[in-house]
Amino acid sequence: MRGFAGAFRHPEVRAAIRNVGPEGVVVAMVQWSNAKTQELAMDWTLVTDDASLQALADKIEATPYYVPGGSTAIHSAMRFSIDRILDNGFEGRRKIIDISAAAAAAYGPRPRRERDEAEALGITVNGLVILEEDPYLDQYFKANVVGGLGSFVLTVSTYEDFASAMRKKLVLEISDAADRRR
Repeated sequence: MRGFAGAFRHPEVRAAIRNVGPEGVVVAMVQWSNAKTQELAMDWTLVTDDASLQALADKIEATPYYVPGGSTAIHSAMRFSIDRILDNGFEGRRKIIDISAAAAAAYGPRPRRERDEAEALGITVNGLVILEEDPYLDQYFKANVVGGLGSFVLTVSTYEDFASAMRKKLVLEISDAADRRR
């Protein structure tokens, strides 16, 4: 949670959000593991300025782990996230699901069906993978997880590199939204 919070506190992310304009961005956080374990850990939060961004980072940092470890069911996490986007009450120019993982789906089907559904709904799925345990996880994500307009996979070698990669990912996504506004 510190890595997520630190990424949102970074000046590059603040600048990217300012560049989006007064509409800002809306963020929610889902924790997940197996097919039956997904939790909306932080409900949809509108971020429009430095104060709301700091409040978001504080909220993230204070968020406990709701989901114990277990089998990796990426398809269920994506299904849950698609449903949360569809019923969140916001109408954004860009809809993105970020999947961060250190392993491929170990439980259930590959998430291609959910990826294709997300893409059909105009939702982009991006990935951030930690290669420490599976050096080919990025290939799995490219083939099965990411999709949609401008989708990408970022990789890090170790868990310690997560926060800096999350910052880079957020800047790419938010800056892309700002570019689309123009």
